[in-house]
Amino acid sequence: MKNSRGIFEIVSEIIRQLYQSSDKIQLSDVFAHLIVNEVTDQVFLVQQVIHKESERGNAISYFKDPKRTEEKLIDFNALEALADQGRYVNSEIENINSILGDSVQSHPPLQFLLILPFSVEGKKWILLLGKEERNGGFHKEEVVALQVLLSTLSSRKDLFMGRDATCTTANQSSDDLCPAKNGEDLLNGFPSPSFWVSLENKQVVYANKGFLEAYTLDGSQKKPIDELIHLPDKGLSFYDLIGQQDQVKNLEAKVWNEQHGRFRWCSLYAGKLDILGEKGVAVTVHDIQKRKDVEKRAIKLNQLLKAVNETQISFFVKDNFHNTLRKLLDAIVKITGSEYGFIGEVFKDENGDPYLKTHVVSEIAWSNEMLKRFGNKYHKGLDFRNLDTLFGECLKTGELVMANEVKKDPRSGGIPMGHIYMNRFLGIPVYKDGEMVGLMGFANRKEPYDMEDVNFLRPIIEGYGSFIKAIRYTRQKYKSDLLREESETMYEILSENTGDILMLCSPDLKVTYVSPSVEKVIGYQPDDIVGSMLWEFFDFEKDTFQEVGVEKVLKVKHKDGRRTVILEFTLKDMGYAGTMVGFLGAFRNVTERETALMSLRKNLNKERELSQLKSRFIRMTSHELRTPLTTLLSSAELLGVMIDGFENDQPIKHRMQNHTQKMSNQINRLIKVINDILILEKNTAGKDQINKETLLIKSYLKGLVDNLCRSDDNKIHIVLEFPNEDREVYSDPVWLDYIVRNILENAIKYSKNTEEDPVLSLHYEEDTFKIQVRDFGIGIPLEDQKYIFGSFFRAKNASNIRGAGLGLNIVKEFVDRLGGEISFTSCEKDGTLFTVDLPYGNALKLGEENKLRSLN
Repeated sequence: MKNSRGIFEIVSEIIRQLYQSSDKIQLSDVFAHLIVNEVTDQVFLVQQVIHKESERGNAISYFKDPKRTEEKLIDFNALEALADQGRYVNSEIENINSILGDSVQSHPPLQFLLILPFSVEGKKWILLLGKEERNGGFHKEEVVALQVLLSTLSSRKDLFMGRDATCTTANQSSDDLCPAKNGEDLLNGFPSPSFWVSLENKQVVYANKGFLEAYTLDGSQKKPIDELIHLPDKGLSFYDLIGQQDQVKNLEAKVWNEQHGRFRWCSLYAGKLDILGEKGVAVTVHDIQKRKDVEKRAIKLNQLLKAVNETQISFFVKDNFHNTLRKLLDAIVKITGSEYGFIGEVFKDENGDPYLKTHVVSEIAWSNEMLKRFGNKYHKGLDFRNLDTLFGECLKTGELVMANEVKKDPRSGGIPMGHIYMNRFLGIPVYKDGEMVGLMGFANRKEPYDMEDVNFLRPIIEGYGSFIKAIRYTRQKYKSDLLREESETMYEILSENTGDILMLCSPDLKVTYVSPSVEKVIGYQPDDIVGSMLWEFFDFEKDTFQEVGVEKVLKVKHKDGRRTVILEFTLKDMGYAGTMVGFLGAFRNVTERETALMSLRKNLNKERELSQLKSRFIRMTSHELRTPLTTLLSSAELLGVMIDGFENDQPIKHRMQNHTQKMSNQINRLIKVINDILILEKNTAGKDQINKETLLIKSYLKGLVDNLCRSDDNKIHIVLEFPNEDREVYSDPVWLDYIVRNILENAIKYSKNTEEDPVLSLHYEEDTFKIQVRDFGIGIPLEDQKYIFGSFFRAKNASNIRGAGLGLNIVKEFVDRLGGEISFTSCEKDGTLFTVDLPYGNALKLGEENKLRSLN
């Protein structure tokens, strides 16, 4: 159509004349109007009639001369069949020549034909419009507009009462002349969903049944047009667009659909149409949502295939696959419409529990605080081991997890601190060869996730599984190559620089390789040995080299013949998977070590001899000293008895008693020193045996203190801090007596000039009992504390107090052998606290010790 006026404007003018003009209007006027405005070049009107029991059509043709008509009988059924086959638009004229005959012959000839079936009062009609080649075929908007016109014409039955009937007669009412009383009646004649917009108030005023049924817009009338239609260009409204143009063709926009609860893509055809004197625009709607969905899916599929292809190519071209996977993740997030996501590899920990190590994570998913916290680990991959989360559920079960309401989902265990808010989640396990090797997770899509998303991603899920397998193979190959290179390098370095001799031997022990170090060790060149049998070269029995993995020592003559080299050697089987390949022999020069060992053995033997001499000397000396000391002690005691009977001179008697008491004290002191030396010697030799028995520790300690106080003329007072409970312990009462008595005697001895008495306390722990002795005496100087448990050691501030420096050494030995610990804290001039921590012991263990002792 070359006329600059739009088709909707032309049709609107014809309809307005039909409804508003008082002049007589005929069908010929309508068709002439179409021809004059170059909508068509020729018009045919065909009516179905029954002629001799067969259906025939009466053709009325209107050419450029509106007054000229022709009538002809044609095959109505054949013409209707063409319309039913959908070939009523731009049908080639040759296809219906046989039906219309020479009625279509014109000069120039017609090239395109539009077939529009309709009915009036139950009778079938067909309107045919023809175009010459120069005017081109019928466009879609022309078809829509002409269908609207035809719907209006069919409502005017008076036009078809006679083919040239006038529009009005004297006795006809206005309702008969204009059956479409308002816009709804007019729009209901439109075959497609349609509505009419007032240009004055920008609102939808009328909508036909097709639109209301398809879009269920209750109360769509009076609805603002810009709320109903959204254009792709958000900067332009639909009202502004139709206000700028007379007609709009094939405009793709989103139309609100109440039935689906969302906007749907539609193709719009709009043209200006005045109704009842009000200016407006008629809009026809064709739903293209399915086509858009197909296009969107095709775009997604293309993006998906592109991502997979780039991933595969990048993996084989580049060493670093993280950038490749970054692109892959970004593509999937975009395809699924998600806000963020992650993809990662699944491993098993030492307990067999699965955990995730991410390959890449969307950066939007982490706050700056989290990025700073994880640092480089974010890019190198993060470990996620918490299984009480949505993706943890994927790891535990190996199944798909789809949560469209995360807060209400019982599987959700929360999100990490600093992580972005999540309201929807889709977790997809990735399998390869029946093993879960990876996991994909996506979150926060606007619409709920569904299985269609999973099925759509299936190719890329499988591809990612293969990708992970390829990564693992690459890792293993890299490690294997690295180990092989390291082994070769290390072997080369060792063989050339080590002091050891390395030899490769065949399965029959024939030498095939010798490291250059052999010359340095035994003076031979490698060529002197290669080719020889191993045992023949070293001049040993063959059996010497038959044991694999056993270290042996050989004495080998140096090539110069003047010295002997001691070699330590071992053979290693180099076989693989049961196949015998040969042996690796390693020979190390241990001449210095063996020489030193021999010297040590000699010295050890000497030490043992000296120790035995010392023990014999101590035992002999102690025996020799103990006998006269015992005699002296007995004599002193007898002398004391005799003095007690001396009554004549009391002053002399008192002096003699003091001297005999001093004699007894010094003799006892010497006896105690001798006893301590004997105990020390027996402990050192390991001859003193433990004799454990059951003790009530509280009662035991109380009895020990009572005996100690009685033995010193009741001059001693010790403060006891014991718990109410008395517990059983398994220990050696003799050793325990020595330990506690020695520490108490020291406390008394080194705090005689203080006002506070020593304190003995007992504490029960879970596995041990603790004995503490606290005194308030002279203390131990800091520089002497590290030597306090040594033999014959005495602190510098105790030189004027009697003692041999053996007691604490023996105490330490006894505590160690009882399985306990001894410690102390001390401050000079402020006293000392000794703590002995001993185990309660075990009856079963005690029985085993006694049994072992009886066997020995």
